[in-house]
Amino acid sequence: MHLGLFLAVFLWCLGEATWVIYEVGLHIPVPFPSLADVFYLAGYLPAIISILLVVNFFGKGLTEIKVLVSSLLGLMIIGLVFSLLLDPLLLSSTSVLTKVLDLAYPSLDSILLILAIMMLLIFEGAPPSTPWLWISVGIILTMIADISFSVGTLQGWYHSGHPIELLWVWGYIAMTLGFDDQRKQFD
Repeated sequence: MHLGLFLAVFLWCLGEATWVIYEVGLHIPVPFPSLADVFYLAGYLPAIISILLVVNFFGKGLTEIKVLVSSLLGLMIIGLVFSLLLDPLLLSSTSVLTKVLDLAYPSLDSILLILAIMMLLIFEGAPPSTPWLWISVGIILTMIADISFSVGTLQGWYHSGHPIELLWVWGYIAMTLGFDDQRKQFD
C-alpha cells in the first residue's frame, strides 16, 4: 500500500521536475502536453491500486451510507467537471492528444477523488489513522488542482503562477505529513 503511494507521488514529482525544466529552462510557459504528462499519468495506476488496497483492507469502517455519500459526492464532482469541460473541449481547436489528455486527467482525478473520499470516511474519527487522513486530504487537494488546471487550460484562464497551484503544494505537503506520521508510528 505504502510503496504504491510512494511510487505515485515520486512519479508526480518527476512530472513536476520535468514541468519546471520546460518552463524555467526552455521558457515554455504552459508545457501541455509534454513529457511531464507521461510521469503525471504514470502515477495514477499505483495511486489507484494503493488506495483500492487501503479501502479493501480497512473497508470494515466503510458503511453503506459512507459508500453512498462518497459515490454521490464523486458523481456530483464528475458531473460538474465534465459540464465545465465538454463544451470548451468540443469547441477547442487543440490537437487530439491535448483533447485526450484533457479528458484523461479529470477522469482519473475523479476516480482518485472518489477513492480518497472513501478513505477519508473510513478513517474519520479514528485516532491511529491520522496519517491516512493527511494522505486523503493531500490527494483530494491535488485532484482539485488537477481538475482546475484542466478546466483553466480549456477555458483559457490558467497561467503559470496561478493561485490554484497552491492546491498542489498544499496537497503534496499534506501527503508528506501523512507519510511522515506513518513513519513515526513504526519508530
